[in-house]
Amino acid sequence: ILVVDDEESGRTTLKILLEKLFWAHTEFMDFSKSFDDAKSKLKSNQYDIVFLDVNLKGISAFDLLTFIPFATKVVFVTAYSEFMLKALRSKAFDYLVKPIKEEDLKECLFRLQMALTSENENQSLHIKQRGLTRILKFSEIIYIQGDGPYCTIYLKEECCTIARTIKSLLPELGNGFVRIHKTYVVNRTQIKGFNKDKLILLNNQFLPVSRTGLKNLS
Repeated sequence: ILVVDDEESGRTTLKILLEKLFWAHTEFMDFSKSFDDAKSKLKSNQYDIVFLDVNLKGISAFDLLTFIPFATKVVFVTAYSEFMLKALRSKAFDYLVKPIKEEDLKECLFRLQMALTSENENQSLHIKQRGLTRILKFSEIIYIQGDGPYCTIYLKEECCTIARTIKSLLPELGNGFVRIHKTYVVNRTQIKGFNKDKLILLNNQFLPVSRTGLKNLS
């Protein structure tokens, strides 16, 4: 989650409410108090949800939308209800009016959770195997190991090898996967923990982490 608001009170209020209502579903929460800082964070990090104040010290937050990936959910937060129509026509998932009411945020978060869960369950990878096109749900994939022109995809119940490189698969996998090594790509939901040279999966299997992989994870 990224919270963008030029007022400390706005950032603090959302932090308190999000920790109360959504902490169990949150891996990381970041904060920006200016347009430039938010722009920098959006370029270097991947967020599922962005809470965006419309007016950032006189700069329109609508100009930040070009730096926000299409898959990221944007919730506009502002004291000015006249921006509501423009926000919803832009790419807003929702619109909250200050002062934020806990019940309104709770309803918004419920819809966000349902939308993100549904998208993750419906996303899939199409692979060619023995003359057939096979559909693998992202939620079934634990990790992928590359070996030159081939990849082995490790699923919860089996594994399968295909004649494709990791590099060719990456654009189809999206933000739900992270490359931890030149030969390994991991489903983020399957990560239990990591340090500077190894990662542990939920099934307690260890995988190597490269210097670049550590940066991707961090």
